[in-house]
Amino acid sequence: MSELPPDEERLLEALLAIVVVDGDADPDELEIAAKGFADLTGRTLEIEVLQARVAARLASPDPTALPPELAAGLDEPAKHRVLLAALAIAEADGFVLEEEDELLVRLVEVLGLPRSTYREAVEGRLQPPP
Repeated sequence: MSELPPDEERLLEALLAIVVVDGDADPDELEIAAKGFADLTGRTLEIEVLQARVAARLASPDPTALPPELAAGLDEPAKHRVLLAALAIAEADGFVLEEEDELLVRLVEVLGLPRSTYREAVEGRLQPPP
């Protein structure tokens, strides 16, 4: 796979952090991560590529690290789309684990959004921007 532009690389790393926060990579979560990445970037990634990325992330010292500069260049609607994509991954198995919830709160902080935005997303009140 060719290298991704830095902004897309940061986005993919953030989405994969949500996938691995519980210590494994559920196939449903990977599919939702692939769809979310494609929706956000217009770029399709093969599941095998994501599986290799997940394996590398799980072997890293901090599998749930979020890129600190994730918000660079993102306007508020784009930040909301990233949050909603991450939440969809966390909800893939029908519920959000405590570890996923904590990481989503960290994601909101990294994105520079108020915590209330996360609560709105969880409660279904945050609508995807057009």
